[in-house]
Amino acid sequence: FIFPVNQKARGINKGLRSATFLLAASVFMSQPVGVMAQEARPFETLPDRFVGMMNGTVQPNNTFRAYINSAQTSPASSGGQTGRQFYNGGFSYRGDSGLQFGAGLAVFDDVPAEAINGSNLSVTYVAPGIDLKYQYYASERLSAAVQFGAEAVFYSRGSSVLTLVSDPPDIEDRFFAATLSLPVTYQLNDQLWVTGEVGYSHFADVLAGDTGFGGRAFASAGVAYQPTERLFAYASVKSLLRQIDDGIDAPAQGAADLIYTVGAQYAMTPQSVLNLYVTNAFSSSTSGDDLLFYPDK
Repeated sequence: FIFPVNQKARGINKGLRSATFLLAASVFMSQPVGVMAQEARPFETLPDRFVGMMNGTVQPNNTFRAYINSAQTSPASSGGQTGRQFYNGGFSYRGDSGLQFGAGLAVFDDVPAEAINGSNLSVTYVAPGIDLKYQYYASERLSAAVQFGAEAVFYSRGSSVLTLVSDPPDIEDRFFAATLSLPVTYQLNDQLWVTGEVGYSHFADVLAGDTGFGGRAFASAGVAYQPTERLFAYASVKSLLRQIDDGIDAPAQGAADLIYTVGAQYAMTPQSVLNLYVTNAFSSSTSGDDLLFYPDK
């Protein structure tokens, strides 16, 4: 849902993921209250974020945004089955100031492609969370912000979402995940932006008696290109510096510890977008996009 000044809107995000491929659709409909003047077009400006790419911008003044999306790995990655599904949704709001806040829920409940900590039991990951973003600098070309996200994660092996709260302690664990980062965006011209971000994400070192994810510092760089009013193309790469080398989502020894995203966002209407992207990140949440997609890495 997006509510520009004197306007109200509603939206839906949908998605499809194949191994490291995702298809997401966001729908926002806006209708002014009172006399219709000029139709608002919130998706013709650089978004405050893309999947895997946090920008130094914030969403437009006095807007409320809601999203629901799903992601699914390719059938080929799961032996011809339906793949591995990931779901998340939430909202964000910004008033007249440079502060915006939001909340969301991320859910994964499926069998991993390979053993995790020596076990092929299913993985259940449920993470309700909050987000805060404050834009502390904005000029004609440069924008900078501070982003904070926190999630209360329920993690279990050999269980399911339906039994998560009653799981015995030897197969489930709960931990606090948090991310603090500083994204900065510079507009090179009317169609091209570059973004850099540095930050730190905290994750549990130990989960249910086994190795966890571990905290990590990160630095990322991204670029966004707008060839038309309706279309954005974007790409980013994020390098991780881990506290523990053998975390659940760590790549194979000798492999580059990078998270990448390439995508495009198309505005189907002034308040609706279709987003297609390729990534190896676990989720699109503020903390989740600092994890490799460990169930199928």
